[in-house]
Amino acid sequence: MGRDLYKLNVQIENSTPGTGALTGNAVMLHSFVSTHTILQVRQGTFVSLMDPPETLKTIAQGCQNLHTWPVLVGNEGDSDTMLSSPIILYDYPQIAPESPGSLFDGTEIDEILTLRIMTLTDEEKEEMRQGDERIREILERTEALSPEQFMKLHGVIRSLRPVDNGGAGGEASLPGSGVSPDTPLLIDNGGAGGEASLPGSGVSPDTPLLHPPQAASEREGI
Repeated sequence: MGRDLYKLNVQIENSTPGTGALTGNAVMLHSFVSTHTILQVRQGTFVSLMDPPETLKTIAQGCQNLHTWPVLVGNEGDSDTMLSSPIILYDYPQIAPESPGSLFDGTEIDEILTLRIMTLTDEEKEEMRQGDERIREILERTEALSPEQFMKLHGVIRSLRPVDNGGAGGEASLPGSGVSPDTPLLIDNGGAGGEASLPGSGVSPDTPLLHPPQAASEREGI
């Protein structure tokens, strides 16, 4: 790409042998489900694809990712580690304080998985209790959630800040919110869920506020 500037292309392929005849749940044990890619660099830095320097914005926008979102991780300002996740994250993601505990690896959407656990049959729950201690702990913690704790998983607004989306159609106007049509919005919900409400805006907690996702084709970064 230029002196001291490189574009990385990462392809992950499942080449596990002998899976052609597997069906149903059996094949799931040999599948790449929720695959995360962690990249690290020494004597170099990764460039944020969400907030690249102005001089690299065009190159960053040219990176294509298929069902994965590469973001910087670590302490704010660190640039030596990148996580590519199958769920939408922002740079330097943090576990939301509303999360009652890890359900898988800390990157899951608590509300969705909690609802799935709550819809299990009594027989399925009993099977979970007979499993390992971690599975039993997840079930017991989920069943002990109060209505107030569960509603906190529905989503909160951490902040609203202007973003430059290059005219891609991400601008919005919320009546009564004091936000003009000229102000693009980035909804940062801290990972607790994908929905939010703005007091006085006419937007209810049942109205998803979504930022347009980036185009996806292949996993790349710079």
